[in-house]
Amino acid sequence: GLIGAAAMAAFFLVQGRGILPRDREWRAWAFLGTFNGWGPNVLVAYALTEITAAFAAMIQATAPLMVAVLAHAMFAEERLSIRRTAGVLVGFVGMAVLIGPAALPDSGVSATGALAMLATAISYAVGNIYARSVKNADPARLALGLQIFSGLPATALAFAIIGPGAFASVPDHAPALLGLGVLATAIPILLFMRLIHRAG
Repeated sequence: GLIGAAAMAAFFLVQGRGILPRDREWRAWAFLGTFNGWGPNVLVAYALTEITAAFAAMIQATAPLMVAVLAHAMFAEERLSIRRTAGVLVGFVGMAVLIGPAALPDSGVSATGALAMLATAISYAVGNIYARSVKNADPARLALGLQIFSGLPATALAFAIIGPGAFASVPDHAPALLGLGVLATAIPILLFMRLIHRAG
């Protein structure tokens, strides 16, 4: 999270643009940082101690379907037609088939892990709908704010819960972390925020 925030800040500074929030911009940044950043990341980290990565990924894959349902309720131009409703229902049925018996109470799968992943999917959906609803926002600045308000709370949580030892392995994994922070975090978030504002 911090590497993503630093990469976004460097991108802005090279362009001669400010990195501090303007007016009430910090509210959108804090919301996105919570619902699309540190909040779901903490939930995923917990869930992966309870369930397999494959099962977690399948549950998280429902997020776009949840976005479609929420967008239908919030935006007139994103109403679900009969055809779109059928598509969303097929999507949910497909996810149910993929998850299969693992979703049943007696399957031996951790219910708390599965619920944490469901909360993750809902969190991403809420964050994406919120990003879509922020009027006249610069998508690049939303991406910057998301990274800042994701990285800083996540770092504070790691220090509070684990202490400095949480970062002991960082030097040994610096190249991988840089790749994840820049290529798998900062750049995709920037592109995603632009996509939300252009495509809905």
